[in-house]
Amino acid sequence: MSSANGLQAEIVQSRIERDCVNVEYPVVQGLPDRGVQAEINQLILNTVNRMIPSEIQCETGGDFVSGTYRIRLNEQGLLSLTLFVQWFFFPMAHPAEEHTAITVDLATGRIYTFRDLFSGGSHYKLLIDRFIEGEIARRNIVTIAPYPGVNDYQDYYLTPDALVIFFPIYEFTPRPEGFPEFVIPYTFIRNRIDPEGPIARLI
Repeated sequence: MSSANGLQAEIVQSRIERDCVNVEYPVVQGLPDRGVQAEINQLILNTVNRMIPSEIQCETGGDFVSGTYRIRLNEQGLLSLTLFVQWFFFPMAHPAEEHTAITVDLATGRIYTFRDLFSGGSHYKLLIDRFIEGEIARRNIVTIAPYPGVNDYQDYYLTPDALVIFFPIYEFTPRPEGFPEFVIPYTFIRNRIDPEGPIARLI
């Protein structure tokens, strides 16, 4: 294992706090390359700012914008995290939410899109779609539209043991289902992954 693959970040919490806005987000520290560290932190902050509504109306006691994050993976030179922002402004019927994820190389600052995880020509989408369709049936997930299938820029995050794919509310499920997530063990996709990609470091 190279020293780059052994990298792990120190994570500290920061916050955007003004009016009725209270959004927590992670800040990366302790990386040997301070330039890469700055790039990753700017990426996280830019993503959080894009998730916060552009027109904030803090006019009643019930109005709010809140946000949290979770570190899903921080090992083998990889950081994978999720960001969640929720907001409500009167007279909305219910809060609105946005959920996204970032997976980045701690040595280079490279951002990994979904398609970067797999070998070209491996037909990984077909395999994953079949898995998810099976999970929808097995878990009796309520749908409001046909399952759309995964795409090259699909929302996902990595854990030490699995690839987790998620979808926006209303893409094919109703609001009570939340953001549907599908946990796919690395053993299920190991023959489709890019041998030079991030998942290869974890199996």
